[in-house]
Amino acid sequence: MENATNPDTNFEWQYTSKQEGYTIYQSGSHIRGDFIQVFVPDSPYRDEKGKRKLITYLHGFALCLPKFYEAHLEALAKKGYYVFFPDFQNSDYPDELDQNKLIPSQNKRHLYFWYQMVIDTITQRKTPSTEKFVQQKRKAEEFHRIREDENEPSPLKCLIIALALVVIILIVRLIYLFSPEYSKNLVKLISTVGLSLLYALQSGWKGRLA
Repeated sequence: MENATNPDTNFEWQYTSKQEGYTIYQSGSHIRGDFIQVFVPDSPYRDEKGKRKLITYLHGFALCLPKFYEAHLEALAKKGYYVFFPDFQNSDYPDELDQNKLIPSQNKRHLYFWYQMVIDTITQRKTPSTEKFVQQKRKAEEFHRIREDENEPSPLKCLIIALALVVIILIVRLIYLFSPEYSKNLVKLISTVGLSLLYALQSGWKGRLA
Protein backbone atom coordinates (compact mmCIF):
# COMPACT_ATOMS: atom_id res chain seq x y z
CA MET A 1 0.00 0.00 0.00
CA GLU A 2 1.17 3.53 -0.69
CA ASN A 3 -0.23 6.99 -1.11
CA ALA A 4 -0.47 8.44 -4.61
CA THR A 5 -1.06 12.03 -5.62
CA ASN A 6 -2.35 13.22 -8.98
CA PRO A 7 -0.12 16.23 -9.88
CA ASP A 8 -2.88 17.81 -12.00
CA THR A 9 -5.54 17.94 -9.27
CA ASN A 10 -3.41 17.59 -6.12
CA PHE A 11 -5.85 14.85 -5.09
CA GLU A 12 -4.35 12.23 -2.81
CA TRP A 13 -5.45 8.60 -2.96
CA GLN A 14 -5.33 6.96 0.45
CA TYR A 15 -4.38 3.54 -0.87
CA THR A 16 -3.04 2.00 -4.05
CA SER A 17 -2.64 -1.69 -4.75
CA LYS A 18 -0.77 -3.03 -7.77
CA GLN A 19 -2.34 -6.18 -9.22
CA GLU A 20 -1.58 -8.30 -12.27
CA GLY A 21 -2.79 -6.27 -15.24
CA TYR A 22 -4.26 -3.32 -13.31
CA THR A 23 -3.91 -1.03 -10.27
CA ILE A 24 -6.55 -0.23 -7.63
CA TYR A 25 -6.77 3.34 -6.30
CA GLN A 26 -8.92 4.02 -3.24
CA SER A 27 -10.05 7.02 -1.21
CA GLY A 28 -12.74 7.89 1.33
CA SER A 29 -14.51 5.66 3.83
CA HIS A 30 -17.57 3.41 3.75
CA ILE A 31 -18.79 4.64 7.10
CA ARG A 32 -18.74 8.30 5.92
CA GLY A 33 -20.42 7.47 2.63
CA ASP A 34 -17.63 8.94 0.47
CA PHE A 35 -15.78 5.74 -0.48
CA ILE A 36 -14.51 5.10 -4.01
CA GLN A 37 -12.27 2.57 -5.71
CA VAL A 38 -10.90 3.00 -9.23
CA PHE A 39 -9.51 0.11 -11.24
CA VAL A 40 -6.94 1.35 -13.77
CA PRO A 41 -5.81 -1.14 -16.45
CA ASP A 42 -2.17 -1.43 -17.43
CA SER A 43 -3.20 -1.73 -21.08
CA PRO A 44 -6.35 0.41 -21.63
CA TYR A 45 -8.83 -0.75 -24.23
CA ARG A 46 -9.54 1.67 -27.10
CA ASP A 47 -12.44 1.48 -29.53
CA GLU A 48 -12.22 2.07 -33.28
CA LYS A 49 -12.15 5.84 -32.64
CA GLY A 50 -9.29 5.49 -30.18
CA LYS A 51 -11.45 6.34 -27.15
CA ARG A 52 -11.02 4.63 -23.81
CA LYS A 53 -13.91 2.99 -21.97
CA LEU A 54 -15.03 3.82 -18.45
CA ILE A 55 -17.53 1.85 -16.35
CA THR A 56 -19.29 3.12 -13.20
CA TYR A 57 -20.04 -0.04 -11.23
CA LEU A 58 -23.15 0.46 -9.07
CA HIS A 59 -23.99 -1.88 -6.21
CA GLY A 60 -27.26 -3.06 -4.74
CA PHE A 61 -28.73 -1.77 -1.48
CA ALA A 62 -26.30 -2.46 1.39
CA LEU A 63 -24.07 -4.53 -0.94
CA CYS A 64 -21.37 -1.88 -0.88
CA LEU A 65 -18.19 -3.92 -0.49
CA PRO A 66 -16.05 -4.27 -3.65
CA LYS A 67 -15.02 -7.71 -2.39
CA PHE A 68 -18.53 -8.97 -3.26
CA TYR A 69 -17.85 -8.25 -6.93
CA GLU A 70 -14.12 -8.90 -6.96
CA ALA A 71 -14.04 -11.44 -9.81
CA HIS A 72 -16.13 -9.27 -12.14
CA LEU A 73 -14.25 -6.05 -11.32
CA GLU A 74 -10.96 -7.81 -11.95
CA ALA A 75 -12.17 -9.26 -15.27
CA LEU A 76 -13.32 -5.83 -16.49
CA ALA A 77 -10.02 -4.18 -15.53
CA LYS A 78 -8.01 -6.89 -17.26
CA LYS A 79 -10.04 -6.32 -20.43
CA GLY A 80 -8.76 -2.75 -20.41
CA TYR A 81 -11.74 -0.90 -18.93
CA TYR A 82 -11.43 1.83 -16.31
CA VAL A 83 -13.85 0.86 -13.51
CA PHE A 84 -15.20 3.24 -10.83
CA PHE A 85 -16.79 1.64 -7.76
CA PRO A 86 -18.41 4.31 -5.53
CA ASP A 87 -20.10 3.71 -2.17
CA PHE A 88 -22.02 6.83 -1.20
CA GLN A 89 -24.32 4.89 1.12
CA ASN A 90 -23.37 4.97 4.82
CA SER A 91 -22.16 1.43 5.35
CA ASP A 92 -20.31 -0.53 7.99
CA TYR A 93 -17.80 -2.34 5.81
CA PRO A 94 -14.01 -2.17 6.38
CA ASP A 95 -11.98 0.19 4.20
CA GLU A 96 -8.82 -1.94 4.22
CA LEU A 97 -7.99 -3.20 0.73
CA ASP A 98 -6.37 -6.36 2.06
CA GLN A 99 -9.09 -8.07 4.10
CA ASN A 100 -6.48 -10.41 5.60
CA LYS A 101 -4.93 -7.44 7.43
CA LEU A 102 -8.07 -6.79 9.45
CA ILE A 103 -7.76 -7.27 13.19
CA PRO A 104 -9.89 -10.33 14.09
CA SER A 105 -11.65 -8.47 16.91
CA GLN A 106 -12.94 -5.90 14.42
CA ASN A 107 -15.35 -8.50 13.11
CA LYS A 108 -16.99 -8.73 16.53
CA ARG A 109 -17.72 -5.03 17.08
CA HIS A 110 -21.01 -4.79 15.23
CA LEU A 111 -23.07 -6.30 18.05
CA TYR A 112 -21.41 -4.07 20.63
CA PHE A 113 -22.00 -0.96 18.51
CA TRP A 114 -25.77 -1.54 18.37
CA TYR A 115 -25.93 -2.67 22.00
CA GLN A 116 -24.20 0.55 23.04
CA MET A 117 -26.59 2.53 20.86
CA VAL A 118 -29.51 1.01 22.79
CA ILE A 119 -27.98 1.80 26.18
CA ASP A 120 -26.90 5.34 25.36
CA THR A 121 -30.19 6.19 23.63
CA ILE A 122 -32.13 5.06 26.70
CA THR A 123 -29.86 7.08 29.00
CA GLN A 124 -29.98 10.02 26.55
CA ARG A 125 -26.22 10.29 26.32
CA LYS A 126 -24.64 12.32 23.51
CA THR A 127 -21.29 10.54 23.75
CA PRO A 128 -20.41 6.84 24.14
CA SER A 129 -20.62 5.75 27.75
CA THR A 130 -17.59 3.45 27.91
CA GLU A 131 -13.91 3.94 27.16
CA LYS A 132 -13.88 0.58 25.37
CA PHE A 133 -16.35 1.91 22.84
CA VAL A 134 -14.43 5.15 22.31
CA GLN A 135 -11.31 3.14 21.43
CA GLN A 136 -13.17 1.60 18.47
CA LYS A 137 -12.37 4.62 16.33
CA ARG A 138 -14.61 4.04 13.28
CA LYS A 139 -17.58 2.99 15.41
CA ALA A 140 -17.10 5.92 17.80
CA GLU A 141 -16.95 8.37 14.88
CA GLU A 142 -20.19 7.01 13.43
CA PHE A 143 -21.89 7.05 16.85
CA HIS A 144 -20.85 10.67 17.36
CA ARG A 145 -22.08 11.63 13.89
CA ILE A 146 -25.48 10.04 14.51
CA ARG A 147 -25.90 11.58 17.96
CA GLU A 148 -24.54 15.07 17.21
CA ASP A 149 -25.75 15.70 13.66
CA GLU A 150 -28.36 18.46 13.44
CA ASN A 151 -30.53 16.06 11.45
CA GLU A 152 -29.92 13.13 13.76
CA PRO A 153 -32.56 10.38 13.84
CA SER A 154 -35.05 10.65 16.68
CA PRO A 155 -34.21 8.77 19.92
CA LEU A 156 -37.20 6.47 19.33
CA LYS A 157 -35.99 5.60 15.83
CA CYS A 158 -32.46 4.95 17.13
CA LEU A 159 -33.80 2.74 19.90
CA ILE A 160 -36.11 0.67 17.68
CA ILE A 161 -33.49 0.08 14.98
CA ALA A 162 -30.62 -0.58 17.40
CA LEU A 163 -32.69 -3.00 19.51
CA ALA A 164 -33.84 -4.85 16.40
CA LEU A 165 -30.25 -5.13 15.15
CA VAL A 166 -29.06 -6.54 18.48
CA VAL A 167 -31.71 -9.26 18.37
CA ILE A 168 -31.13 -10.10 14.69
CA ILE A 169 -27.33 -10.26 15.04
CA LEU A 170 -27.64 -12.56 18.06
CA ILE A 171 -29.96 -14.84 16.09
CA VAL A 172 -27.60 -14.89 13.08
CA ARG A 173 -24.63 -15.78 15.26
CA LEU A 174 -26.60 -18.57 16.90
CA ILE A 175 -27.87 -20.00 13.59
CA TYR A 176 -24.44 -19.87 11.94
CA LEU A 177 -22.47 -20.85 15.02
CA PHE A 178 -20.37 -23.31 13.02
CA SER A 179 -19.99 -21.05 9.97
CA PRO A 180 -18.15 -18.01 11.40
CA GLU A 181 -17.04 -16.62 8.01
CA TYR A 182 -20.59 -16.64 6.62
CA SER A 183 -21.91 -15.20 9.87
CA LYS A 184 -19.31 -12.40 9.80
CA ASN A 185 -20.24 -11.27 6.28
CA LEU A 186 -23.96 -11.48 6.99
CA VAL A 187 -23.59 -9.43 10.17
CA LYS A 188 -21.71 -6.73 8.22
CA LEU A 189 -24.55 -6.63 5.71
CA ILE A 190 -27.20 -6.43 8.45
CA SER A 191 -25.30 -3.67 10.26
CA THR A 192 -25.03 -1.68 7.03
CA VAL A 193 -28.79 -2.00 6.49
CA GLY A 194 -29.26 -0.65 10.02
CA LEU A 195 -27.12 2.41 9.31
CA SER A 196 -29.03 3.03 6.10
CA LEU A 197 -32.36 2.82 7.91
CA LEU A 198 -31.21 5.43 10.42
CA TYR A 199 -30.68 7.91 7.61
CA ALA A 200 -33.40 6.76 5.23
CA LEU A 201 -35.84 9.55 6.11
CA GLN A 202 -33.37 12.27 6.98
CA SER A 203 -33.21 15.54 5.05
CA GLY A 204 -29.88 14.62 3.44
CA TRP A 205 -31.46 11.57 1.81
CA LYS A 206 -34.57 13.52 0.84
CA GLY A 207 -32.35 16.01 -0.93
CA ARG A 208 -30.61 13.25 -2.87
CA LEU A 209 -33.93 11.78 -3.94
CA ALA A 210 -35.50 15.10 -4.92
